[in-house]
Amino acid sequence: MLYAKEHNRIEHFYTGVSLRTTFLVNSSANYAAAIDYQTKMLDYAKKHNHLYGIMTGLVSLGNMHRSCFQLVQAIDAYKQALELNKKYPSRFHDIGIDYKRIAECYFIAINFEKTLEMANLGLALSKSEVSIGGLQCIKALALFMLDRDAEFIKAYNAYKSHTNVALGVLPHMANCVEVMKKIYDADYAAVNKMLTHENIGGYITYIDVAYNKRIKNYPRVLDAMRRYNILAYGESNEAFAPGFMQMGSAVTNNLAELDRRRAANENSRLELTRINLELTKTQLELYLSRDSQLIANTAAESQRLTYNNQRLLASCPTRLPHSVFCARQAWKRQSRTAYVLL
Repeated sequence: MLYAKEHNRIEHFYTGVSLRTTFLVNSSANYAAAIDYQTKMLDYAKKHNHLYGIMTGLVSLGNMHRSCFQLVQAIDAYKQALELNKKYPSRFHDIGIDYKRIAECYFIAINFEKTLEMANLGLALSKSEVSIGGLQCIKALALFMLDRDAEFIKAYNAYKSHTNVALGVLPHMANCVEVMKKIYDADYAAVNKMLTHENIGGYITYIDVAYNKRIKNYPRVLDAMRRYNILAYGESNEAFAPGFMQMGSAVTNNLAELDRRRAANENSRLELTRINLELTKTQLELYLSRDSQLIANTAAESQRLTYNNQRLLASCPTRLPHSVFCARQAWKRQSRTAYVLL
């Protein structure tokens, strides 16, 4: 930096500033010291009207704010750099990169509509294949989270058609969009395998939300949203991130509908049980009534047979068996005949 300053090599001087800022972060994770140093060097660049120093300083500040999850500050720094690059365009700088940085911040902030807006603006102005590939990737991620599947697969195919996309896409993001493609294909076995073996980093939250929303596991969706909130805003914050608010409302409505259906099904089950009990009771009463009628009919038949038997007995001249009665009558006739002959 001292050599570059002595020889008026402004670009090299500010490259040294960026490298020193990166060293402060990586050596001690001291973001406060790094941001403080970069802010002072940005003021220095503004004081001396060093355009390159201003732009690189703003990008460096944006990167550190993004790493600290200070997304509002990060977007503000990136947008200032973007406006400078618009005002003083350079053939060595592709403006699509500025839009990609901003789009990524909006995606992390769960503002998928703004992510899409920034990605489309960048694609309209970008001339670098690396930037275009990166913008198509972040566009595909946003479209998937918005459930716009037809547009998602179109953006995904455009992203895959660029040969150097790996240079413009973070590895975690690249793995995330591949998992989303498997969810789109409903290849859930591959999804589970990728979640086990691929490094997705913080993007796992988006997969958790999108995957469980697709399979209608709404309690898990809310759990993933809450875990994101704890990561982004701390445990004390109970409100969902802006982009999750509408989604959270839809999920809550779905859960309420599931509860309503569950209650309706339970009421139907209880009503069916009551009807079955009524039917069983009616059948038992019918059986009892039929048995009572059978007993009454049997008793009546028994009484009728007894009555008929008594009538038959009453009409007979003797109670002796018929054969005996006939034999006795024959003997009497024979006896009378014998007496007359004597």
